[in-house]
Amino acid sequence: MEEIYMVTSNKNKYLTMKRNFDKYGIDLRQFEVSLPEIQSYEVEEVIKGKIKEAYNRLRKPCIVHDSGFFIPSIKGFPGALVHPILDKIDIEGILKLLENKDRKCYFHECLAYYDGKNKDPMFFESKINGTIPFEPKGGKAHYHWSRLFEIFIPEGFSKTLAEMEENEYIKWHDNDENKKYIRNFENWYLKRI
Repeated sequence: MEEIYMVTSNKNKYLTMKRNFDKYGIDLRQFEVSLPEIQSYEVEEVIKGKIKEAYNRLRKPCIVHDSGFFIPSIKGFPGALVHPILDKIDIEGILKLLENKDRKCYFHECLAYYDGKNKDPMFFESKINGTIPFEPKGGKAHYHWSRLFEIFIPEGFSKTLAEMEENEYIKWHDNDENKKYIRNFENWYLKRI
């Protein structure tokens, strides 16, 4: 089976993805590089630019993962602009914007695959619903991807992702509904080889 490279500078994101790919015998490697990111509200626009740049640098089959964090009560803000928003106002700023507003939110997860054989990359997506507490909860751990873990309570839970112990987080993350985008990619990929 050919190697697929996950193009990311985020080691924890790669390790989480590798754990899932290993279950299906897919050889996932990391190509550690920061990619330029198109500044767009839409996840699809951001990831489309990143996957093409990743392939141009590597010239091997590769994937890129990105997500957006959407809060409907503030018109979906920050969307795919998570990194620049967290750099400017951090999670405390997001919490301030939510004063007296509905606290429902969701992650829009997207995985793109490109091997240079087709004109366009393939996209695999899913949505993970949750709510936002009134203050950050939990601390930083090696398996966290973002400070958003401190303000995201998954649907059906009473704790933020950052409050979960590692085994509890892995059990939540590996739930088929949460990683539908990964499953859809794996099923598609395994059928074509």
